[in-house]
Amino acid sequence: MTIVRSRFNNNSASGFGGGIANDGSLTVRDSNVNGNVASDGGGIANLTIGSNAGTAIVQGSNVNDNTATDGIGAGGILNQPPATVTLTNSRVRGNTPTNCAGTVPDCIN
Repeated sequence: MTIVRSRFNNNSASGFGGGIANDGSLTVRDSNVNGNVASDGGGIANLTIGSNAGTAIVQGSNVNDNTATDGIGAGGILNQPPATVTLTNSRVRGNTPTNCAGTVPDCIN
């Protein structure tokens, strides 16, 4: 799936991915994923489910002010290896309790 110039704002999920949950191929380009809430991966949850390992590319987008309510996971972007996340010219800021968890290159907590 490719998402372009879209907003995923102020959503909630009781499990993973308040804004977006992925276990396939995802590109988020020039979009906002802000103010979402989930148990883990408040903004984006890039998951490995069975033999499906998500591949997420986030380009020129904002993933800000999201919350993970479990208190240990990523408010911004959760990545469950062997799933992969690539950030390019994107902002991941102000997420609670952390910006990213799992392996998310170029993400600063």
